[in-house]
This record gives sequence, C-alpha cells and structure tokens, in this order.
Amino acid sequence: MERLIVLPTVKDPDLGDSYSIILDKCLNFFCQLNGNTLYLQNYVFTSKSTTTYLVKITLTDNNPSPKSSTYTLKVTLEVPPKVIPQVPSNSTKAPPIIQQAKIRLINVDRNAKATIQIYDCNQEAKIIKLIKELNVTIVTQGNLMVNYTILKDSPALNQLQIKLNTSGIKLSETQVMFRNLTIIQELDVLKLRITETIVYQDKMYRITLSSDEESTTVIAPQLSECKYYILSNNFR
Repeated sequence: MERLIVLPTVKDPDLGDSYSIILDKCLNFFCQLNGNTLYLQNYVFTSKSTTTYLVKITLTDNNPSPKSSTYTLKVTLEVPPKVIPQVPSNSTKAPPIIQQAKIRLINVDRNAKATIQIYDCNQEAKIIKLIKELNVTIVTQGNLMVNYTILKDSPALNQLQIKLNTSGIKLSETQVMFRNLTIIQELDVLKLRITETIVYQDKMYRITLSSDEESTTVIAPQLSECKYYILSNNFR
C-alpha cells in the first residue's frame, strides 16, 4: 500500500515571489513529491524490520539572491509483528504404529527353570515388565496346573525366567547306572499362556500381547543333585 503525507500550505513572506520545493536526492528511491503531497513508494514497506528515514525538504525562493529553508521529517516504517498460524496439535500427531507381540516358551532346563521370550515387536523389554501372571500347565498330564515364581534376573532384556514348583509332580527323569549310562525318557510338555491381554502404548507404538497367545515346549528330564553329579562325572 502507498502512503502519502500532505505538506502544510507554503507561503513566501514576499507576496508574489515564486518558490521551489526540493527533496533530498538520496531519498528519491522511496520518496516522491507531487505538489504539496509527499508519496512513500510501495516497496519500502516490505522491510523486515522497523526502519526510520529522515526526509529533508528544502524551500527556496526564486529571487536573484535566493533564500532557502530546510525542514526535516522523520518517517518511521513499523513492521507489524509476524503472525504465525496456529496449527492444531492433533492435526500433526501421527497415529501410533500398531503391533501384535508374540510369546515363545524357549525351554525348561533340568532345574525346572522356564525361559520365556517376547518377540515380533519394537518394545519387547517393556512388554516383559508388564507380565505379572501366567497360566502354566503340563499338557501331558491332563493340563495339570503348575505354580511358579517369577525370577528377578533374566538372560536378556526381552526374556523372562520363571521357576516351576514341581513339588508333588512326577516329571520324566533320567535313570543313571554306573559304568553304562541308561536314559529312560518320556518327556512332558509344558504350555504357557497369558492370563490377560497386555497393552503397551507410547508416542510411537501401541503394542498388544493377546491372552490368546500361548507357547509349548518339552520339559527337560529333571535330575536330582546326586544324579546330576553322577551324570557329570560319567561324561568327563
């Protein structure tokens, strides 16, 4: 937008004398004078910061011995504050990545320790920490329920170990003979299932471990300390 300033009426004290109005030449790049109106050109107002200009106007009479007077106008171009459009936060928020975690019963060692693994998701360690209760049964003994204790230490961040309470449960075992080693083995099968669906969510992921997830593995022959000692010495 063009700005204009109308100058006051100019009168020469000597009636009838003519006069001239002259702008400082260095300001012609943005100021133009037409009659008694000062025009400020459009492109000046594209400045990115507030700027002050001094506009000098010289009045000179046209006598043989001319007299002149110079007046200064201070013109300040104020740049309005930049308005940044507000974007609703929910319009830029990406939906979480949906993942379905899975559970695997890796093994049951000869000391009745079962190792469980969470896989197929990006926050396996987080899911592991949310597991509080499991359904543990021995399939080969009519889905016999087995009590257990969750151990504090685990082999890896995405794994969990539980100690099975096999007291009073007859599991397959190894029969050891001196000199010659004889193994009688009818392996039992352990099944593990999540009792309740687990849901983990952060800014990037929404991960579900369904209560339908289950896994099975064979139970390694359980050895007493005495039998384990004899077996170890026979393999030396």
